Amino acid sequence: MRFHPLAQDTPADEKTIMTDYEQSRRIGAVSLGESVLFFRARRKAYYIPYSGISRCFRRVMLVPAPEGAEA
Repeated sequence: MRFHPLAQDTPADEKTIMTDYEQSRRIGAVSLGESVLFFRARRKAYYIPYSGISRCFRRVMLVPAPEGAEA
């Protein structure tokens, strides 16, 4: 798998990034590593150090309740 930095000034030590990814905690589409956040999209994995994150939003879809369900 190829890793791509989201920030231009991110140092790319491929071996450290791979180890961090393998030991990361997966939560849905993102993985939380020791020093970076990973996001997978198709066959690529993007990463950004926690220090490079100023705001983070997760999109949530509203699913309508089935007909006849109590609120």
